[in-house]
Amino acid sequence: MLGRILHKLGLHKYNIMPIVEDEDQQNGAGEVLGQASQQVMDQFEGMMWDLVDSLRVVESLTEASDEKKTRNLSVRSYAIEALWLWKQGGGRPKCAAKSEEDILAENLQNM
Repeated sequence: MLGRILHKLGLHKYNIMPIVEDEDQQNGAGEVLGQASQQVMDQFEGMMWDLVDSLRVVESLTEASDEKKTRNLSVRSYAIEALWLWKQGGGRPKCAAKSEEDILAENLQNM
């Protein structure tokens, strides 16, 4: 299950905002709304990747997949599957270099 979460996060498949199509999008207000929703989605994904990094999820899976450290075959199999799915999803995007603290500091400066 953890591997599937990392896979979907790497492929940008999590939508936390509903996609609404109405008359406003045809009038030009949709572009502003689309940019704002994309910015919120990027911030959400950045926060999720920060959480994955701070909890050391990938490192824990790597340790669990090592046969010298883990003797339980089921644990190793699930860890290997999760690492494979994480790798197939692409991992953290390179363009998302801003951390949550950077985003908060930038927003405070703009106030």
